[in-house]
Amino acid sequence: MADNPINPDDLKEIIDLTQDLASTFSDVRAETQQIDRILNRFGIQTADVGRQFTQLANIAHSVQASIANMATDTKTLEKLERKRNFTKIKQERLERQSQEYLAKARDLTNQANQARIAGNTQLQASLTAQAQAAQEQAQSLANGAAAAKELTNQIDKAREIAVELNENVQGFDKVATFMDSIPGLKAFSEPFKEARKVTKKLLLEGKTSAEALAAGLETAAKNIGKIIALIAVKSLFEANKQITEIQKNTESGAISAFKFRTQLSLAANTLKGDLRVNTLTLTKANEALNKAKGTALQFDIKTLETAAKILDAEILTEEALNNIATLSNINGVGLKESLKTQEKAVNEINKEFGTRISLKSVLEDSNKVTGQLRANLGANPESIARAVAKAKALGMELSDVQDAAKSLLDFESSIEAELEAELLTGKQLNLERARAAALSGDMETLTSEINNNVGDFGDFMKMNVLQQDALAKSLGMTSDQLSDILLKEADLEALKAEAIRTGDEQTLQDLEKLSNQEKFTKAVENIKLVFVDLMAILSPITSIVGFLAEAFNTLPGKIGLMVIALAKMSKILKINALKSMAGAIAEIFKGQAKIPGVGLGLALAATGALVALYKKFVPADDLMLQAPGGSGYGKRVISAPEGTFALNNNDTIIAGTNLFRANDVAMGPVNSIKAPSSPQPIVIQNTFSNFQSAGPYALAETQRRQASPTFA
Repeated sequence: MADNPINPDDLKEIIDLTQDLASTFSDVRAETQQIDRILNRFGIQTADVGRQFTQLANIAHSVQASIANMATDTKTLEKLERKRNFTKIKQERLERQSQEYLAKARDLTNQANQARIAGNTQLQASLTAQAQAAQEQAQSLANGAAAAKELTNQIDKAREIAVELNENVQGFDKVATFMDSIPGLKAFSEPFKEARKVTKKLLLEGKTSAEALAAGLETAAKNIGKIIALIAVKSLFEANKQITEIQKNTESGAISAFKFRTQLSLAANTLKGDLRVNTLTLTKANEALNKAKGTALQFDIKTLETAAKILDAEILTEEALNNIATLSNINGVGLKESLKTQEKAVNEINKEFGTRISLKSVLEDSNKVTGQLRANLGANPESIARAVAKAKALGMELSDVQDAAKSLLDFESSIEAELEAELLTGKQLNLERARAAALSGDMETLTSEINNNVGDFGDFMKMNVLQQDALAKSLGMTSDQLSDILLKEADLEALKAEAIRTGDEQTLQDLEKLSNQEKFTKAVENIKLVFVDLMAILSPITSIVGFLAEAFNTLPGKIGLMVIALAKMSKILKINALKSMAGAIAEIFKGQAKIPGVGLGLALAATGALVALYKKFVPADDLMLQAPGGSGYGKRVISAPEGTFALNNNDTIIAGTNLFRANDVAMGPVNSIKAPSSPQPIVIQNTFSNFQSAGPYALAETQRRQASPTFA
């Protein structure tokens, strides 16, 4: 960071020089084009060198624009870098072209000497003229190259100032970039971007780094304050919206909903370590449970905490969550405890069979079990989870086992199918225990019995189609269904070593874990919710807005609106009173037509007021009112578009058209003004500068000239 302030005169000098260089490029362009035409008349083909001088002139002008926009343009340095590189390339090209024309001029001079020796004076004159033109072109190109070099130097100076500016505001840039990268906090980047502009502007005006940075910080602080105020207002209405939603969801009064939301807020702030639990997720959990149950309740905080985490982590769907919440309620245990028993059941089955069945899949499937099957499993979350997990460990789904149970309970057909399978396969089957388990609704035992009688996938593959169909039929399945079950079981068997190596038990806590990115996002969301929670305390204030909205919808409210509208119309009336009556009335009807319902009434009332007001006016083309006398102000008041003015009581009022106009006026005491004996010349000094009338210093220069007595 530079210790010395930027000198604004340095920038002005760069602008002056680049302006001169732009003119130089235009002049050189004209010279080279004229010489090209001369050389072409001699039959010498030339390249169009004028175009590159146009480009250089444009670069010179654009440098001035870059300097003018240094305070606001964040890409100034990059733009100047590109301009410098382009100018450097053009400079080198012009230098090469100049050397080429010099070589051509020397060659033509040699040819002219040879023509002179040969006595061919006509050829000598032509070649000499061509050599002179080539020499002049070489000089013009050299002048252009020198101007391009000077432009490069000026761009370098501008770049140095741009670098210094960037170094001074890099802190603001870093903070703004950081805020932009955070979802939900992008709005806070704008104050620092504005602070960057203010700091740059002051630095360019010659302020020290300390002064400019202090002003930038003050700007940032003010704008951040405005954003926080805006967020606070939005949070206030968001809190009110949440309370209203709770009212609708729980069909309760405003006070009850307010108290319930306060409880949720306190609970969320108590669990500071759990980013998934906040007022919003707790509210959504309560809404989800009510929706699934068809109730309008305010559930206990403990249940909602668990439900909020489960839903936010997407471990269970709303349907599954409602089912286990229902089972927890009728069994007299908490939701968290029920889930823990299911977690335990899954880990035990995995340990028993050497598998690693997904806890999440078992939880979702277990808590979607309904109807008779749920009743047969005692409506016990642990028993249901154990049955589901065991079926999965053996390659089945609980729905497969249920279908088999229904088939086995058709005893006559089942026994007939069993005998047929034994006959075709030569395999001894024993499905008596399976039928007994199906009859009692013991899904775990039934699953084990099915597994004991079917063999493995290798045995199944060795059977012919009829044998496969018969075996599947004896178990109440299709051959495709049984084949898929056995294949899945074989796959799980092959993965046992991997499951044993993985080893660790699965837990709900693992399923609820957040990635670092999720933690960051949740933290930002919770920060925003802190504002909502704080403003929820003030949410009753928003009832005033609602009250006013309702009040204005009543008949007295509409009358009040008419009064307000007429008050607003008074300004229009005063202005339009000086216009034609028809024009004023048209203006009134045009404006009031936009107000639905009462617009016509307002227009008629305003028209009446206009007529009454117009009648009070006394037209006066030229007027003089003597002072009423007395001390103080206010005996006479003038009302105008600029405001209302209380006049001094000793002032005389004069009104007229083109008062006190004169070509030459001199004022003084009586007999003090004498005409000059002879005409005196008037000298007008013109200090106008084309350059100073444009660019970032134009306003200051114009003001200086206007203040000068010699300005013309």
